[in-house]
Order: sequence, then structure tokens, then C-alpha cells
Amino acid sequence: MQTALSAVPARRLPLYGVLGAVLISTTGNTVTQLAVPWYVLTTTGSPARTGLAAFFGALPLVLGSFFGGTLADRLGFKRMSLLADVASGVSIALIPLLAATVGLPFWALLLLVFTGALFDTSGVTARTALLVDLARIARMRLERVNSMEEVALNVPLLIGPPLAGALIAVLEPTQVLWIDAASFAVSAVGVAALVNVPGRAPREEGVAVGYGRELVEGMRFVARDRVMLLLVVLTGLMGMLVAPLPSVLMPVYMSETYGSALALGLLIAAVGVGALAGVLLYAAVGHRLPRRPLVVLAPLGLGVTAIVLATLPPFGIIVAAALVGGTAYGPFSPLLTTVAAERTPEEMRGRVFGILTAITAVAVPVGVLLVGFGLQALGVRSMIGVIAVGFLALALCAAFTPALHDLRAGAADKVT
Repeated sequence: MQTALSAVPARRLPLYGVLGAVLISTTGNTVTQLAVPWYVLTTTGSPARTGLAAFFGALPLVLGSFFGGTLADRLGFKRMSLLADVASGVSIALIPLLAATVGLPFWALLLLVFTGALFDTSGVTARTALLVDLARIARMRLERVNSMEEVALNVPLLIGPPLAGALIAVLEPTQVLWIDAASFAVSAVGVAALVNVPGRAPREEGVAVGYGRELVEGMRFVARDRVMLLLVVLTGLMGMLVAPLPSVLMPVYMSETYGSALALGLLIAAVGVGALAGVLLYAAVGHRLPRRPLVVLAPLGLGVTAIVLATLPPFGIIVAAALVGGTAYGPFSPLLTTVAAERTPEEMRGRVFGILTAITAVAVPVGVLLVGFGLQALGVRSMIGVIAVGFLALALCAAFTPALHDLRAGAADKVT
């Protein structure tokens, strides 16, 4: 592989094409995540139906990641990305189309939201797996490429909601969904036109039998590799602790201590800015940094931030702690993706990445639910203490678990 790669010049346009597709489609998704609940609430007046629509948009995150990864391994990462974009785009486009013509029953809305999210999640997994090949073609380090993907996935979280809110103010909520449908079309065209990687020959066994066997192979690979198993556990536990912070814990904390939505926004923004800074720092010098300390630093930084919050300091100190905690956490995801890519055989990459994504998708609602009940039972400061202990326990486990001694980088090609 090294000899073959060194004989050809770097080609970075395919890599930038996929990263652009990630950025565009994710921005469209954030618009939909706001527009669909708003449409349901304004047309039905039912919070229960609004929650049900959100549930049908969230459930496919688990199913699409877990089962779609195996399908990506069978079809090829580029084909899976294209199939997912087309299917998701059609599903989302049918919502405003039906609403404007024959009508859109609630059950049909739920079905289309579910289908769109199901294929979209499979496409995200396929593109993440595809980036490993494109990094080699581009002669770029995996640390940098995975950090660039992390930026492409998170920048839309900053620009998407305000964009959706502004559009909904002047358009019908369903009309706003045309933007998401168009984003999938742009993503598909970009990947189809710019990405050209050799595909693998299909397996000879039957589709049904082969699919089930390959799914089991992927789970066995993760279970038998101590490092991969630890990555899955860390991903799930970190997801359970991190997800409730902006959605549950911080709103309650800031409401009780400052009573200000502006202060809440500034606090969440500080965490986001810190995380973005951490990702960019990892992109620049991550290949030179020891890996295990970085894994330890993520829960340690967030644990210290939680301890600072529990002391009820002045607001400036809270923002500074949030910046530090976000910066410590920033490299965590691209680092684990890099290690997983190095350790996973190409023919299993979709399945393994799918398992990692599915674990996160399961952990997020579980963590939000547990923290919500914990706040009700213990109060804000006690719950912050529980979360701080959880982060610090993860940091200790990461520091002393023998498997993390094996986080060495794979054989490196000549990269920039």
C-alpha cells in the first residue's frame, strides 16, 4: 500500500468533496430537526404528537447506524452514500409535496421522517468509512481528516437552528424542508462527481445469509479486540454523560442560578467554541501528541468543569471553565475514530463505525432520561456532583486500563 501510494500524487478534491457533502447535508438536517416539530405543533397543537415525531426522527439513528454499516460494507462506501442521499432526499421532499397537494396524514409524516433519518444515518456511517480511503489518496493524516469531519458535523449545529428559525418566520415549515431535500441532492451529486475509489468485489454467498453473517463478524471483531471494545464502552459512557449537559443540566442550572436565557446561551456557546478549538488543535498537532493522555484528558477536563459549576462561582469563571472543558473534550471523537480506522480491516469498516455510532445513539437518550430524573430527585448541585464523579471515574479507568497502552498509531504513509 505504501509503495502504491508513494507512486501517485496527492488528490485532495475527492476528500474535500465528501467533507463538503457532510457539511451541506448536516446543515439541511438541522433545519429539518427544527422545522418538523414546529410544523406538527402548529398544525395539531399537540405536544404529545410533537414528541412522537421527534421520536420517529431519533429512533433510526440506532437502527441506521447498526444495520446500515453492514450494508455499506456490502455495497461499498460510495454507493451506500449515494443510495442514502437519494432515499433521504426523496423521503424529505415528499413531506412538503404531499402537504401542498393531496394532504399529509400524521402517520405518513411519521413514516417519511423515519425513512429519511434511517437512510441518512447509514449515509453518515458510509462517508466516515470512505474518508479513510480518501485520506490515503490525499496524503493526509487520519487525525487531520477526522478532525475536519468533526468540524463539518458540528458547524451546522451553530448555523442550522438560526437559519431554520429565520426561514420559518417567512415560509411555511414544510416549505423549509425543501432545503434539506436539496442538500441531499447536492451531497449526492458532489460525491458522485468527485469521488472515485476502487470498490471491492461482492461476496459470493446469498445476500440474506451473507448480511447476517457479516453483521455477526463485525460484533465479534469488536468484542475480541480489547482496544475496540474499550472504545465502544468509552463512547457509550461519555455519550451518556455529555449529552445531558446542554439539553437538561445546563438549562436547569442557569435557570436556578442566573435566571437568564442569555447566560445559558453564552455557557453552551463557550463549550462549543472550546470543543471546536480542541478539534482544530488536534487537527494541527494531534499526530505528535501521546494518545492515552488525550483520552484521559477529555473526561478529566469535563469533570473539573462540573466541579467548578457545583461551587456556584461568578459567571466569568463558569464561562472560562466551560471553554477549558470543551477544549479538553474536542479531540476525543476524532481520536477514537482514528484509532478505530487504524485497527479495523477495510472489509469491516462500515460495521465497526456503525456500531460506534449506534452506541452513541443509544447512550444519548438514556443519559438525558437518567439526568432528568436525577435532577428531580437530587437537585442541581447534587446531580452535578454525580456527573463530575462519573467523568473522573472514566478518566481514572482510561488512565489505568492496560488496553489503552495499545493505542499506538498504525503504519504511517508519507503525509502532510
